[in-house]
Amino acid sequence: MCSWFTKALAAPLTSVIVGGVIGGAAGYFSAKLSADSILTSSCTVRVDTQQSKLREGFSELNTAIGQASFSPSLANKNFDSKQLRETFGPIGVKAMALEAYATPDLSPLLKNTVKAVFNAVNINEEATQAQINQSYLMAIQSTNQVQQGLSKAIEKLNEDRAQCSN
Repeated sequence: MCSWFTKALAAPLTSVIVGGVIGGAAGYFSAKLSADSILTSSCTVRVDTQQSKLREGFSELNTAIGQASFSPSLANKNFDSKQLRETFGPIGVKAMALEAYATPDLSPLLKNTVKAVFNAVNINEEATQAQINQSYLMAIQSTNQVQQGLSKAIEKLNEDRAQCSN
């Protein structure tokens, strides 16, 4: 009687155990795939947001640089400190705002631009024309470096986005 009873229970118990193991494994793999998908998605969103803010900030910075470049007061390279201040002030403000979204490689370039623009807009009223021109050139050179750094920053963010799915 025991052998019949044992045989009768063996098949259902084996089915329950195997079913539980398969169900548990399926649940685990389903949860892992879901978690991986969420991590990839959040990483991609973070990188895309940073890249979008960076592009938006650079659009504003480039607009300020363009306005300074085409400023009639700077066209003849014989301008005074007040004209320099009025022309380059917006560039410094935009560069400072953009620093919040900058990549680690771009941040020092923005800091150099802010410093060069700060020195240009705060030049002494008694500065010679040569000193004013030098401040102007330093500010222009620093903005050129930042513009070159943008493409590297965008490339880096594209690499970061690709790493999200790994």
